[in-house]
Amino acid sequence: MAHECARIQRRDVAVNWMMHILLIFHWFNPLLWLAVHKARQDQEMACDAYVLDRTSSQEHVQQNHAYGQTVGAFFRKTTLPGGCQPVLYS
Repeated sequence: MAHECARIQRRDVAVNWMMHILLIFHWFNPLLWLAVHKARQDQEMACDAYVLDRTSSQEHVQQNHAYGQTVGAFFRKTTLPGGCQPVLYS
């Protein structure tokens, strides 16, 4: 829930609308598709960092650990094109 609230505070929904409007007009441009994909990845990482930063007090350390473990577990199960595995930094 905190992740979705971070999306609202960061205005990611409005940015996504603008990116998709650009894609409507430039659907044939592969560089734009790549840029939108990378921007979405950056949004996800920024929202995760925002949540972890906002809950960084001592009482929330356990919650941060659980949240980080959940995100890490998701990425460990994710495979990239060509069967590559994402690199996770500890």
